[in-house]
Amino acid sequence: MFRKMYNLGNIDSTEAGSMIQYIEDVFFKGSNPICQPLLPSQHLTNRLVRLDKGKNYVYSNRGLNPSDENSCLVHYIQGPKYIDLRVESFLQIFESKLYEITGD
Repeated sequence: MFRKMYNLGNIDSTEAGSMIQYIEDVFFKGSNPICQPLLPSQHLTNRLVRLDKGKNYVYSNRGLNPSDENSCLVHYIQGPKYIDLRVESFLQIFESKLYEITGD
């Protein structure tokens, strides 16, 4: 699985790093990992994202903190259709963890 992550908003580098580490742990570690790392021959120098015309790829959700108007989380998931259930499960887990993050 190819993944590319970009964090933007009211988050520091330590929080971003721990969030990315959590995501990688869910996908690649544990007793039953849901993904395998790419083989060396699968690494491409250029990655293209081709989206079909006329499709809506935006999912919006109101932020928990109204004073953070400029915060967002953007992620792109690209892969075969058979992993849709796995991705949905991951997103549910990830969403619940986002609500647990405190503003310390």
